[in-house]
Amino acid sequence: MTDGIAWIADAFDTYCLTCVRGVTGVELVTALGGDPAHVVDAAVETDFLTLEDDWGGAARFGEDGSWAWVLERWSATGLDRPRLLALSSGTDAICLLETGASPRWFVHAGDGRIAADFEPGVEPDQWGGQDRAPMVAALQEAGALRPDGTAVEDCDVQRSVLRAVEIAFGVSLPRDALLHGATAAVPFGRL
Repeated sequence: MTDGIAWIADAFDTYCLTCVRGVTGVELVTALGGDPAHVVDAAVETDFLTLEDDWGGAARFGEDGSWAWVLERWSATGLDRPRLLALSSGTDAICLLETGASPRWFVHAGDGRIAADFEPGVEPDQWGGQDRAPMVAALQEAGALRPDGTAVEDCDVQRSVLRAVEIAFGVSLPRDALLHGATAAVPFGRL
């Protein structure tokens, strides 16, 4: 049983989650601009907040299954499309941005191309990308889209997109470690 990522909707008001299949957490955080020389291997929440204060930005990161992940709480470095495209060469890269208000965003890059690029809540006929079908199907299964592709009103959009990423990609983050334990962390995002 994995934790999935839908729980993030209850845990964090704002975040930028970037995940790449087939790389290590250190490789991903380094590709996004983090300095591996400043990694804190087992950062609890107070360590993370100290990194934030001392460096002006920080991210927690790690691996779960075949995916590496970087969780930024107050920056959005992972949403940089040229980096996502480079990271997706030969694999998949996804990024979810939750700001607590518009804009919110989702991008899936696969093998160096943008597959799906949209603001959650917007219907698929308005999305960018070259292979939107997996996310359309996952959002239908998550209850955010009807079979005809129209949006379901009064849907928890944030939770639905997180759930759709679980369905489409099998992404999971360690809930207990992020909320109550320790993960790797690094100065990040505002340097």
